[in-house]
Amino acid sequence: MNWLLWKLKHAFKKYPRIDPEFPSLINIETVSACNLRCIHCPSHRQGSPSPRKFGSMPLDAFLSIMDQIDGHGNRRIALHKDGEPLLHPQIISILERVKARVDHDVYLTTNGQVLTSEITQAILAGRIDHFNVSIGAHSPQTYRKIRGGDLERVKRNVQTFLEARSRSEWKPSVSVQIIDLEGMDLQREIADFRRYWSSMGVACEVWSELSWGIESQAAVSRWRYPCYSLWDSMVINSDLQVSACCIDWSQSLIVGDVSSRSIQEIWKGDALRRNRIASRANDFRGMELCRHCNYWQTLPMIHRSQHPEPATP
Repeated sequence: MNWLLWKLKHAFKKYPRIDPEFPSLINIETVSACNLRCIHCPSHRQGSPSPRKFGSMPLDAFLSIMDQIDGHGNRRIALHKDGEPLLHPQIISILERVKARVDHDVYLTTNGQVLTSEITQAILAGRIDHFNVSIGAHSPQTYRKIRGGDLERVKRNVQTFLEARSRSEWKPSVSVQIIDLEGMDLQREIADFRRYWSSMGVACEVWSELSWGIESQAAVSRWRYPCYSLWDSMVINSDLQVSACCIDWSQSLIVGDVSSRSIQEIWKGDALRRNRIASRANDFRGMELCRHCNYWQTLPMIHRSQHPEPATP
């Protein structure tokens, strides 16, 4: 399907926007820890323990990051990665700051467990554009099996959010998400999930399971196109290390550190340049996470002429 879409866009010269000067999408991981233990999460899978130390991004570091992003105009910002973003002890200040100076397009994903009324008001007052709740199940029994938490709490919290949104001048898009996990028969669960949340006027997203670059989860594709994320986005982890991709749960694709270099320097630097060249050549020596990843299949194709190699500053 991606190939057909690319051919159609190519015919009309409609290519995804690539900015060689600064990432178009910045994932900012406010917190690397999580309050659930989802069976599909690579940090909790048996045999794939996370080598990371869990923690929160210092608020002053987040403010500095936003100052840099603001200097490059409107961008897409995702306030999440591996952890639960609403666990940050200063999440209210983060939500107040992210669009305070520039009207960025901000996306927030949460599991909904700690979505309080105060945080709800901060999301609405901060004009967050897209609010997604990763739920993953319809029945309490399946939710406990997959996520190990309280589904009814999530439902109450989302309902409270929807009621608050209905009274607010700012109305972000709201979606709920479920993953079609391999090895589990979730078709009935997915159908019930769609029916329940659609009746509440919420967009329902059904995602295929990601391999997270784990060898046992996905076979190596003999044919693949360059990974769009390397030309579009970067991830700033809670410890201020910069990953080349949001799938980098093990921090094996570190390309810089924003405590010592600017976002632009990292974006135009040699580490990311090498990753882009390797992706174009399907050469994943030293990039084992990419070798067994299936995330690239969900991303748009880009034309070879759009593979700029910006000069190192």
